Amino acid sequence: MIFILILSFSALLTTVMVPAAMKAGHLLGAVDVAGSRRVHSGAIPRTGGLAIAVGAMVPLVLIAKMEPHIPGICLGAACILAVGLLDDLFDLDFRLKFLGQIGAAVVFLGVSGLRLAIPGELWSGAWLHHALASFFLSLFFMVATINAVNLADGLDGLAAGICLLIFTSVSFPAYTQNNSGALTVSVCMIGASIGFLRFNTYPAVVFMGDTGSQLLGYMVGAAMMLFTRPPIGNSSVLVLYFIGIPVLDTAMVILHRLIEHQPLFKPDMNHIHHKLLKLGFRHSHAVVVIYATQLGMILLGWTMRRSSALHLLAAYVVIISVFLALLLFCPFGRITGKDDLTTAPAGEPYAQSTRRQLRLLISRAAWVGMTTALLVFYFYSPLLGRPIDKNMGVYSLGLAGIIFLIKIINKNVPGGVMRIAAYFLAVYYIVLFDVANKSIILWYYCHRYSLIVYILLGLSYIAYLVTTYDDVPIVAMDYLLLAVVVMTFFLPVSLLTIYHVNTITIKILITFLGFELLRFKLGDRSNYLAVGLISALCLNFVMAFWPWII
Repeated sequence: MIFILILSFSALLTTVMVPAAMKAGHLLGAVDVAGSRRVHSGAIPRTGGLAIAVGAMVPLVLIAKMEPHIPGICLGAACILAVGLLDDLFDLDFRLKFLGQIGAAVVFLGVSGLRLAIPGELWSGAWLHHALASFFLSLFFMVATINAVNLADGLDGLAAGICLLIFTSVSFPAYTQNNSGALTVSVCMIGASIGFLRFNTYPAVVFMGDTGSQLLGYMVGAAMMLFTRPPIGNSSVLVLYFIGIPVLDTAMVILHRLIEHQPLFKPDMNHIHHKLLKLGFRHSHAVVVIYATQLGMILLGWTMRRSSALHLLAAYVVIISVFLALLLFCPFGRITGKDDLTTAPAGEPYAQSTRRQLRLLISRAAWVGMTTALLVFYFYSPLLGRPIDKNMGVYSLGLAGIIFLIKIINKNVPGGVMRIAAYFLAVYYIVLFDVANKSIILWYYCHRYSLIVYILLGLSYIAYLVTTYDDVPIVAMDYLLLAVVVMTFFLPVSLLTIYHVNTITIKILITFLGFELLRFKLGDRSNYLAVGLISALCLNFVMAFWPWII
């Protein structure tokens, strides 16, 4: 429970701090203006890293006494923040940046005492261990990780989303292994990344700048050292899989510059995201492709975690070599997009017109199915799940009152308030039905009802996405949530069985996507949604205190 509170506090604090960081960016002149290497237009502040720093470091400082390594991590983070901020303000020479990064890494290693564990027995009888070698390897690893994440920061939501996947991949095994240090750092960074991505997904209104990207890289390095430290002893080779795309992107850029006899530290447009844009991918689609590749690397590494260090390293070298060969030597010409099919061209053949009509019919049926599933879920669940806990009934009445007052004063209820009410009810019912017991009057039907509703909701949502001609608000954050759901399938079987993690996370994701689509499509008619939520909340209150009425 404490880690959920830390994550929530970190996300909330970051969200609150982003607007202030944006104002600071404009005042200090730390803005990115569109140019030859930029993929955005307009002047956008690049001081979002300050919000990430506050959101992550404040909870870490507050719990520093609980973990012996946290003070060293915080001191090193302060140093790397200073380097990043100076770079954002004065565009430091790369040599000064390297010196600052090395200094921050030395402070971190010296105060915390952490080291990246050198792989033990590579093969029978071949052991590696040396204190001095471990220090220099750790120093190299920290500086390399800082720069790898920094280089990956090229599209809206890219670096923060990749790091969110990395920290999530650490937090799951850290929780099962009772590795509280790695879990604490990861949870703080997950919360900060989520809070920042609210403003940084395409189209971004703020960038993290070097302040944010270098801090994220530094914290990735620190989390990995906590993840591999004895006595837990996760393989340090596994770290290469978890970091994934930043390592691959850095290796590709360095090799390309060597092949072309270009300076190693001269910026160019040969990163993975640049190549995907040249292929014709849209901005958000390129980000999703990179997310998917990052997730694949993480899951592959976790699946092979019980292999020897030598086998892990050999498989990694093969995979990276294939990727590098494809990225370096395959032509990346621009591919034209598909024709617009939203309107029928003049003289269209009858068969094509019929297919279009059929597609429209399916999309409308899918929309009706999705809306029906949501209505049934929110209005039938209180009846099936009664008696509702009285505290939940009181909270429901309170939320209904807040929405009603806002509607009277403002007429239009903010989307954030409706989200809180909708997710409050959804999460409660999802968890209630997945752990249903005989205290619920109709406990026998809970699982079947929940399964039918979510099958209908999920299939309708997918069918609508596939068949509709309308714009659908799918953003990169949706795919990050999907990636987190996929990761839960790699948790230990015992944990999945006891806590129903898989089914609960999948249902929450489906509810999130369905509700967001419904809210988007209603648009100016969102008052209907507010009235529906008030009614569902009031029904929840009634079923908590008078379940015998119906």
